[in-house]
Amino acid sequence: MSAGVTWIGLDPLLASLTALPRDLAKQSETIMLAAANDAAKKIQARYPVVTGRLRDGVKVVNRSTELKGHAMVTSTAPYAGAFEYGVGRRPAGKVFVPTVIVERREAVRQVADAMTAQGATVTTER
Repeated sequence: MSAGVTWIGLDPLLASLTALPRDLAKQSETIMLAAANDAAKKIQARYPVVTGRLRDGVKVVNRSTELKGHAMVTSTAPYAGAFEYGVGRRPAGKVFVPTVIVERREAVRQVADAMTAQGATVTTER
């Protein structure tokens, strides 16, 4: 006499577990792109306009991969760093970095919430 076990529903479970990282990556890509676009709009709104190159130089770059959502806010204006950090007697503008920090923090919270909704345990460093 032999014994056996039949797992009913194992194939759909394995398929779901296999798709989970890609599904979460797609969700995180959406969240990170939205945060980067929000940051870019806020930065552009806060930049002074003389020639418009500082404002127009703010760009969002999607650097997501199949398993990771990643977006970057950059500036192509050659004097963006000088404006942000100050030069000589010109004070720092302090627009780009603080704005990106706030938007990134919110995006990370949203990604953590999405992961928690899928049953993951998320811990963050404080």
